[in-house]
Amino acid sequence: MKSRKFTLKDYSSLALVMLLGNKIGNAQVVYTDLDPDLELQMEFIDVNLDLDNDLNFDFKIIKESISTFNTEDIICYSNRLFEMGTLGNDNYIVGESITFGKDIVLGLNFGYLINESAQFNSDGWQYVTKKRQELSCDYPYPAIEPWVYFNLGGWFTHQDEDQYIGVKFKNDAANCYYYGWIRCVISDSLEKITIKDYAYNSNCGGGIQAGMLTSSINEPIVPEPIIVVQYEMLNIAVTGSYMGSTIDITNMLGQILKKATISAAATQINLNGLAAGIYLVSVKKDEQTYVKKIVVN
Repeated sequence: MKSRKFTLKDYSSLALVMLLGNKIGNAQVVYTDLDPDLELQMEFIDVNLDLDNDLNFDFKIIKESISTFNTEDIICYSNRLFEMGTLGNDNYIVGESITFGKDIVLGLNFGYLINESAQFNSDGWQYVTKKRQELSCDYPYPAIEPWVYFNLGGWFTHQDEDQYIGVKFKNDAANCYYYGWIRCVISDSLEKITIKDYAYNSNCGGGIQAGMLTSSINEPIVPEPIIVVQYEMLNIAVTGSYMGSTIDITNMLGQILKKATISAAATQINLNGLAAGIYLVSVKKDEQTYVKKIVVN
């Protein structure tokens, strides 16, 4: 993988951007699906995100490797970090404020309401993940202790799971704040972050739920189901046209292991009892079937 900067412009021919009109009111959700996903694994490579495609970057994510040492004990450390920064004075990230040190970006659950009531940080660079290893201070600096993982914002606990970053940013042309989410996965022992997609509510001041293409008060408007596995739960968000559709969860042998019927905009199915492995989720609507592969850990 070459060392380079990634922006949405690099993926202009691959990113699927949809402006989705709500059936109730004038709210609109702008959804961007990154295909292929943005994977950040090399050190000192950053990803710039322009959520509203106004040619001004809103947020940045970078991976860093920093060496530190304790002068009293003469101990050296290797630190691996993922950090997220706001680009502009009017951009914010849902997180935890720290009195001494950098603020922390929280990993949000599917359905978390992102609006004016959420706690936002604005202080420049903020921690997403961090791990540290004690090294010998003598060349070639061999490791003395195993890695110590910090569960900042819950990211370490929920590795390999879809988590969401809640954001608030200002559009200068409209002179108002937009609320949105960025879906990503931390994996490989905090060595890789994968950015999958993001969305924001283009209605000034309108909230949005993490992982859903809906305003905070109206019905989902995504044309195809959004299927996300989080904690032993399968979350499915659909439009009203999918009401009454059936859901089948099958193994790779075609055996149906769980069934359900969609009766609401958001449906949850408990995956407890399924062995770790790959499964297929089928949503059947009329003569059409939408299929997505999921991984149960």
